[in-house]
Amino acid sequence: RILSDDGLGTGNGFSVNMVWSDAWGGRQMYNIEVAPDHKTDRSQLNIHKYDKEVLVHCNLYQRIKIKEVVGPLVDSSVVRLGTIKAHAVPQNRQEVKDLLSDTSADVFQVFQEKKDAVINTI
Repeated sequence: RILSDDGLGTGNGFSVNMVWSDAWGGRQMYNIEVAPDHKTDRSQLNIHKYDKEVLVHCNLYQRIKIKEVVGPLVDSSVVRLGTIKAHAVPQNRQEVKDLLSDTSADVFQVFQEKKDAVINTI
């Protein structure tokens, strides 16, 4: 209800990751993409449950069909997501660290923190 913002809708899109865990080690992971809907008075929502797949989201609509902005923000997201998908699915913490520290892309690394970078990862 909060994310759909009935009566107005969001002006800017965003993504929410949610994890529910229990005392027995079980977990449920979800990603919700939220986007403006210029034809109605509520936000577009796409709720995806991750069962066995890896939850990766790089500030790019993956499931809602909407025109993206043009420029470095989307360019960065496309490159970072491509770099991540080129890796095998991580099986342990070290492989996650290796994936996040991948600097193989010329301009947009997976975790961007160069002082002169146009786009930074926070």
